[in-house]
Amino acid sequence: MKVTGEPRLMFRVRASDRQELLGFLDRKIRPLGFRRLDVRLILDRPVRYPGSV
Repeated sequence: MKVTGEPRLMFRVRASDRQELLGFLDRKIRPLGFRRLDVRLILDRPVRYPGSV
């Protein structure tokens, strides 16, 4: 299997607001040496199935 393009990593992060998300990126992700960040926000409530608490 041959992979083309830039290598990518994905991090899933849960933050209560934008400020918390940006703070996490500045403290934890940027010091790892990543030059480009593509941040995608998914604003969706958690799925609650019948019978779950």
